[in-house]
Amino acid sequence: MSWYAAGRWSGIFSYTSGLEQRNVTANVLRAALAQFAMLAIIVVGLKGYYYSRVFLASYFSLLYGIAWLYRLFLVQYLRNQMARGKWQRTYVLAGTHATAEALRTLTELRPELGWSYQGTFEGKMTAADELICAHAPGTSGYEAATGHALSAGMRFRFLPDMGPKYAGQMFLENLEGIPLFSHRREPLSNWSNAFLKRIFDVFTSLLLLVT
Repeated sequence: MSWYAAGRWSGIFSYTSGLEQRNVTANVLRAALAQFAMLAIIVVGLKGYYYSRVFLASYFSLLYGIAWLYRLFLVQYLRNQMARGKWQRTYVLAGTHATAEALRTLTELRPELGWSYQGTFEGKMTAADELICAHAPGTSGYEAATGHALSAGMRFRFLPDMGPKYAGQMFLENLEGIPLFSHRREPLSNWSNAFLKRIFDVFTSLLLLVT
């Protein structure tokens, strides 16, 4: 049960677009630390003859070693298949700006990301999984794109213009409907990180009390 909970929290059971080997390693390490924190609380409350330290060490080493290798091979297999054109998420662009062109270039150069560019939206029916809109909200182009996506059953996404030199990752926050972007997210703003820190605090306190 603890393994499943840690895996769900860390995301090792899911595959997202652009997932790479370094992300797999980070997710497996997060799952291992989360499960270790949960089991540590249980182990502290047990007497020594109820468990074996050798068993726990062997269990963690084998379980997460196998999980890490399995995920690495799975991710590499999926990326190879998508690089050959399989399981692509097709999209069309409505409007254009520097970031939209960067997205189009990226997905054309790296098909292993799982996105396939199908052209531009010209106001007529287009067969694709998603419609990515580069028009500003409130404009006629934006309204036409949202209406088409709704009628065609396509997923609609809005792509803001981040400038021609944008590179990296930004996090979105919402302030009464106004989007605010930040370069980094505070670790404790994530409830799972805050919960894990609280578990660590409780475990450390119990360990100090016992010893």
